[in-house]
Amino acid sequence: MYNTFSYTNRNHFLLVFFFAFTFFSSFSVSAQKLSPDFWHPGMVVTQKYDTIVGKIKYNIPNNIIQVDLGHKKLTMTALRIKRFTIMDITDSTRRDFQVFPFQTSRDYNRPVIFEVLQEGSTPLLTREHITLQSQGGFANQGFAASVRVLAYDYFYLAGDGLAKHFRNNRKGVMKIFSDYYTRQMQEYIKENRLHYGFQDDLIAIFEHYNQLKGRYKSDESTASGEQ
Repeated sequence: MYNTFSYTNRNHFLLVFFFAFTFFSSFSVSAQKLSPDFWHPGMVVTQKYDTIVGKIKYNIPNNIIQVDLGHKKLTMTALRIKRFTIMDITDSTRRDFQVFPFQTSRDYNRPVIFEVLQEGSTPLLTREHITLQSQGGFANQGFAASVRVLAYDYFYLAGDGLAKHFRNNRKGVMKIFSDYYTRQMQEYIKENRLHYGFQDDLIAIFEHYNQLKGRYKSDESTASGEQ
C-alpha cells in the first residue's frame, strides 16, 4: 500500500507552514537590531557649545537624539545640537554627526542631522533610515521573509553652507565636482574600479576630490580667471 498525500492534506500543511513561517519571520524582524536601536557611548556639543557626555541613542529620520546621563535622560532635537560623536557598539567604529541647514522649501532652511562620512572643502554627508527588505528562499511558494536593513541618502555641503541632496550615480556625483577636475576624477574612478553605489567607494571618491582641490586650488583659480 502506498502512502498518498491528498490535496486536502497538502493544503492543510501549506496553511500551517505559512502561519508558522509568518510568525517566525515576524519574530526575526522584531528581534533583529541595528545601530539606531542601541545606546552608544558618546559626546554631544550643543549650539551653546556645552559638552554632554553619556550614552546616545539616535533617530536620524526624526532629527532627535536621547542622551542617558545615568541619573536622567535628555531628549534633544537638531535645534539644540551642533554636533555629536558616538563609538558605535555594533562595529566599534567612531561616527561623527553634525547639524547643517537643509532647504525644505524656497524660503525655509531647517536644521537637520547628518553623518559626516568625509570632511574637506566638499564634505560628504549621509542620512540613514531603516527599511524592510524581502529575502527569497520561498519565493516559488509565494512566501518571502523581510529583514530590517539600513538604507542611505547622500548629501554634500555646498559653498553656501547648505546641505544638498544628490543621487549616488555617475551623473549625480560628477555634477558636484568642478569641471576643472572632471578628467582627473574620471581617471581615478576608472583606475581604482570604484562604484558610485558603494558607500566606501563614494568616500574614497570624495576624499580624492578634496585632496585634488587642496593640491591644485591656485591652478584652478588661475584657470577660472582666464575663462
